[in-house]
Amino acid sequence: MSTPQPFPQRNMYAHEFVEQHALLETFARLNSPADADKTLQHELEQEFFEALSVLTLTLWAKDPQLYEHCYRVQRITHYLTQALKLPQAEGITIELAGLLHDIGKIAIHNDVLQKPTCLTSEEFQDIKGHAARGAQILSHITMLDKVMPMIYHHHERWDGDGYPSGLRSEAIPFGARIVAIADAFEVMTSHRAYMTTCTPAQALEELRRCAGTQFDPVLVDRFCTALQDTLFQQELIVKVSYSVHAELNDNNCADTPQV
Repeated sequence: MSTPQPFPQRNMYAHEFVEQHALLETFARLNSPADADKTLQHELEQEFFEALSVLTLTLWAKDPQLYEHCYRVQRITHYLTQALKLPQAEGITIELAGLLHDIGKIAIHNDVLQKPTCLTSEEFQDIKGHAARGAQILSHITMLDKVMPMIYHHHERWDGDGYPSGLRSEAIPFGARIVAIADAFEVMTSHRAYMTTCTPAQALEELRRCAGTQFDPVLVDRFCTALQDTLFQQELIVKVSYSVHAELNDNNCADTPQV
């Protein structure tokens, strides 16, 4: 049995907590009932904010490196939604899906999540269930009804060979398609014991190779174009430069994370 991680101190991951506080606070404000009086609205916003905070801290308590992965995916989704010039409410919702996309992995034993070698068939099937488990967890929070399908479908493929529903092309929720790209880029550019780390340029090349099969080709093109911006690239690469544990059952840069 793995040793429980100590609860994070306030000065740990300070920039992540500040950014997440703003994200969760904004999402709570945008999704609280508009017809409630100000006192009730504030109370609902606070309760919703606290519920979201518990979810993110649950990720940290499960595995700090899983939390770091989810944080970086959230940041990458932020850059892509900014590049797409999405309305604030839609962008914030997709960002939150990026942050919580792996929440279903809290039900998977750390010995499987952190396994440095290839997974068995049974272990692989267990990990593949994380998308459905994550959606099930979020289904108990009404205000996350728009986030839930993005998490449930973030491992679908453009060609229909993904899971859990085998959706294809534009039948896949728009936000799920964005999270899939962000997830893949983060995994490819992070250090993992069982696979070679890709440079950002290699990761972009792999995304382009898989555009139209694994990923939405239009969104891949927009992401790759945005990453050519020097300031965008410098800030993004800083956000994805930490080390994380294994989550994939694949030794290539891509046909990327299908777990």
